[in-house]
Amino acid sequence: MSIVLVSNSDTSRVGLQKLLESSGYNVVAVSESEKRNNASFDNTPDCIILDIDEDSDTCFNLLLELRLQDPLNKVPIVVLTVAGKPEQSAKALCLGASDVLSKPVDCNELFLRIRNTLLASKYLCQLDYVDNLTGLANRRCFLDRVGWMLPVLAHQNIKSAAFVIGVGSVSEVNEGLGQISGDELLIAISDRLKQTANAYSHHNPSGAPPFPACLARVGTDEFGLWLVTEAGAEGAECIARELLRALTDSFFIRGKEVLITVSIGIAVFPIRSTTTKSPLSFATTAMSQARIAGRNKLCVYTPDLDRKSPQKLELEGELRAAIKREEFFLAYQPKVDVRTGYIVGAETLVRWRHPERGTLPPSEFLLMVEDIELAGELGNWVLKRACAQNVAWRKAGFKDLQLGVNVFAYQLMNSDFVRNVRNALTESTLNPRNLTLEIAESVVVENAKNNIDVLHALKDLGLRLSVDDFDTGYSSLSYLEQFPLDELKVGQAFISQINSANAEAPIVSAIIAMARSLDFMVVAEGVETEQQLEFLREHECDQYQGFLFSKALPPEDFEMLLKQWQPPKYQTV
Repeated sequence: MSIVLVSNSDTSRVGLQKLLESSGYNVVAVSESEKRNNASFDNTPDCIILDIDEDSDTCFNLLLELRLQDPLNKVPIVVLTVAGKPEQSAKALCLGASDVLSKPVDCNELFLRIRNTLLASKYLCQLDYVDNLTGLANRRCFLDRVGWMLPVLAHQNIKSAAFVIGVGSVSEVNEGLGQISGDELLIAISDRLKQTANAYSHHNPSGAPPFPACLARVGTDEFGLWLVTEAGAEGAECIARELLRALTDSFFIRGKEVLITVSIGIAVFPIRSTTTKSPLSFATTAMSQARIAGRNKLCVYTPDLDRKSPQKLELEGELRAAIKREEFFLAYQPKVDVRTGYIVGAETLVRWRHPERGTLPPSEFLLMVEDIELAGELGNWVLKRACAQNVAWRKAGFKDLQLGVNVFAYQLMNSDFVRNVRNALTESTLNPRNLTLEIAESVVVENAKNNIDVLHALKDLGLRLSVDDFDTGYSSLSYLEQFPLDELKVGQAFISQINSANAEAPIVSAIIAMARSLDFMVVAEGVETEQQLEFLREHECDQYQGFLFSKALPPEDFEMLLKQWQPPKYQTV
């Protein structure tokens, strides 16, 4: 153990140095002025002892200087104060002293204070670098270790890879089985990762130094792994597939079988990129792409994943901050019964109250949200808020409103989505039949095999499902028949064809007819003229929405409209 002793008293300095060295400590003793002019602190000591004399100001300035200087600000400092001056002890503690002892010093007490201070420092260091739950390295430790390993490996032309492993279903276990079970699942996941990491820990190129694998918990549900790999990207992908196999086998937590989903991002070093990301960030970018691709996928980082415009990157950062600052709000566009003219529901639309650019419509940010995992967080917020609003309207006397909520592609692929919907219904007490989930046609069709199962699970909750923005033509309707759908929304691209130059609009007529033959309710979007409405009425379209009746409105304005345009029997409780 190394100690730096700072004292302006020659007698105290010599006496304390001999005392400490007799107990096995390696001591460097200097005066306060010498400390400022030599290299006593070039090698960070385990402890600093600061002996304060009558002229305490300079000593306190030194204490403050040490507490502001990295890495010395992490070293424990024991301060020896002048007897009978308790104000010195208080000031020393205020300035960051780890412990204070009044002179004259009792030898045994000094040794005990140093021992306890060092133990406390070791524990705090562990908190800084070790994940308390799993015992793995934490994010900070991972970044530090990989940060100094990479330049060494690059100099020796040795390839390595960083992995970020994102796991799903942990929050579901927390809610369903309790926090303790969720923690046990994370520990079990870390144990399996350790086994796989150890298997590859010493697979280093011939003659290379033994760089052990570094495994860490780098986020709530994320783990990081770094190791040397001879085969570059191909070898890293093989390791990632082993990780997938290890983690997708069943876990048994307190007698319950638990399955998790896994997304793995890989970054192979040395890496060519113009960005200044940390090693972990490259793999995190790839992991986010893997999540978008679906369940249990992996993705290798390439510079293409970073090719976003500065404006898009800025917007992404603003979006994340906007959720925390609650800058989003909901607006409701009425859905109107074509036959009666009454409001029967609404489509829920999210708006962004930007602090500098004013209120932004969905077209200016939703495509950006769809590309990142932020879609899950924002989508879940919209769902919960819309369900709660519908219940509030029912309590106010407006019965049987059908609220439509748009679903992002990312949400549909997320293993927690059905649970999130169930929770939103339960927490709000909304009757499921008053909720319609609106899913874009392209999203429904793109991953049909997996989506059929998810859609059936959603239907089992009792809610309604709608195909939004249908604009590919009636030839695709027969394909949609395989899905458990209730509603088809004809996109504005088709509705705009209904005009004086194309009064018959044969495609729209065929879509409505065929959709009704499949027992789909038909809703027309983007209706802007009386001619279009009359056409829809003649062809027995069920509902419409658009500027002809109303734009999307904030809740209080929508409620005012409801009072005028809802059937009388629904206007009282």
